[in-house]
Amino acid sequence: MLIDAHGLGLMAIEVKKGTNAKPRRGFYSACEDLQPAHKFLVHSGADGEAYPVGDGVMAVGLMGLAHRLAQRPEGQ
Repeated sequence: MLIDAHGLGLMAIEVKKGTNAKPRRGFYSACEDLQPAHKFLVHSGADGEAYPVGDGVMAVGLMGLAHRLAQRPEGQ
C-alpha cells in the first residue's frame, strides 16, 4: 500500500498477521523503485510495539501507524 500524506511524504506500507513477519521481496522492489520517505510493516501485535525490521522498515501496530499518519509537521 502507498500513502502520500501531505507534509509526511510517500509512505510504503505492508500489512502482516503476527509480530514476527517480514516484508516480502515485492515490498522491497517497490521501495527501491519509488523511494518512499517512510517504510512500515503493520503487525497485529500491541500498539506500543514498534521496532526496526531492517532496510529502513519500521514495524508498528495499526494504531501506531494511525498516530503517525495523524501527525503533521508544524505549519502544515
